[in-house]
Amino acid sequence: MSFPLPPKPRCRLCDLEVAEKVIGEGSLALVRIATEKATGKRFALKAFDRGILRSNHKEADVTIEEHCLRRANHPGIVKIYASFRDEAWHYFTLELCPGGDLWTMVRHVGCEEHLARHYLSQILEVVQYLRDASIVHRDLKAENVLIGAKGNCKLIDFGSAKDLANPQVKGAGTHNFKTVMQDYVGTSHFMAPEVVKNQCSDFRSDTWSLGCLVFEVLTGMPPFYGGTLCRVYKKISRAQLDLPAHWLSAAATDLILRMVVQDPDARLGGHDLRELEEHPFFGLGFAGAHKRAAPVRSLEEMCLRHIGRHWKELGERAQLLAAKETKLRQEAVSTLQRMADVHELMGGKADEGETSLSEEDGEDP
Repeated sequence: MSFPLPPKPRCRLCDLEVAEKVIGEGSLALVRIATEKATGKRFALKAFDRGILRSNHKEADVTIEEHCLRRANHPGIVKIYASFRDEAWHYFTLELCPGGDLWTMVRHVGCEEHLARHYLSQILEVVQYLRDASIVHRDLKAENVLIGAKGNCKLIDFGSAKDLANPQVKGAGTHNFKTVMQDYVGTSHFMAPEVVKNQCSDFRSDTWSLGCLVFEVLTGMPPFYGGTLCRVYKKISRAQLDLPAHWLSAAATDLILRMVVQDPDARLGGHDLRELEEHPFFGLGFAGAHKRAAPVRSLEEMCLRHIGRHWKELGERAQLLAAKETKLRQEAVSTLQRMADVHELMGGKADEGETSLSEEDGEDP
């Protein structure tokens, strides 16, 4: 299998017309839409503030991200077209994914299992490709999955990745006073116990994060939700993921519980992701999953998702209607109740736009 590094095309900021609106924002970078003046092609322009990179000792994260994006060649991984910089900013021109990120799609409302199966199969196909290429992503979560123009998944954000085939190219790790923790990287709620303890991070750790991602997509909630970061880490160390069993099918529950396991060697798919293909939750294999068209949502499903996104204004009225209307299917009534439970469990954060996923790197584990 070939994992080529494509040539670096030359590009300058003056070659692009950059929109003012920010379509994506992280702790180190901003993303805007940029149009190439000569061709009219549109890109996602990711801009890293070099001053922030220097002050946070994160220059190496940009290096490893560019390295992995150039080395990978898969339709389920966002493509990089050019990398350039000026005195203040370092820029990537990336493939534009107009569908937004998967977390925005599922947060607080969850995802129907038939649609979740479509997206998760594509993500697993990509992660298997990365394993074959000896790349550990180390920050797998729905926020790092974009939806492309054809409704298919695109994995992004390789700033925390590790390339086992090229160990000389390293990310910055996490700086804590005078110590650099090479394995304590990623997003807190998705870290495996061994990562929280800065012991190791490998494909088995990615398997834990994938199990948390399955939970996140199906429930619309972050894994290990509730409480302080210290409490979250205690739950992680015990593999205490509170599953709302009455929301999930038996197959989905079994899948999550077999992936989010304290012992790295006991995780389903920890050594070979193809083990997951045989699980009852997945009806089809992962090979060629990126070519499958996304299932079409019913009108009922679209209406329920709209209510979930505007729960503060519509939720109470929807529940009152469900209590009176006898023609509503029981599945729709159950979905409304589930969304009400999510908003209650999240303590109103759903209405404030908070996700509980914005913990910075560098917290003391």
